[in-house]
Amino acid sequence: AVVSTQSTGADLEKLKSLLASAGANTANLTSNILLQNQQILQQGVAAAQAAQQQAAKTNVVKSRGGVSEQRYAELLAVIEELTKDIKPTYAGNRMAAERLKKGIALARTLARDCRVEAERIALSNN
Repeated sequence: AVVSTQSTGADLEKLKSLLASAGANTANLTSNILLQNQQILQQGVAAAQAAQQQAAKTNVVKSRGGVSEQRYAELLAVIEELTKDIKPTYAGNRMAAERLKKGIALARTLARDCRVEAERIALSNN
């Protein structure tokens, strides 16, 4: 009976030392993971700052074409609205047909304006 108590005490000590080393390993792993996450976050922030700087440079170059960008965005919005009236027009909705006609006329005008503006910018760059 004495031998089993001593072996149980030795096993208990081994278990305590294993748990202590496992706790230390867990703490090391956690700190390594936190350090890696911090490095990844710093890299992401650096990449975002670089992208902002590049966008700022691009905006300086595009500032001459700001009007055409607005017209182009408006043209895209008009085209998006046109798509909503196509099916009702086929179904016989007269209001949708009228909106579609007006939208097509507006889109043609905007497309012409965008094309003229793009040609003007292309000529000024050469």
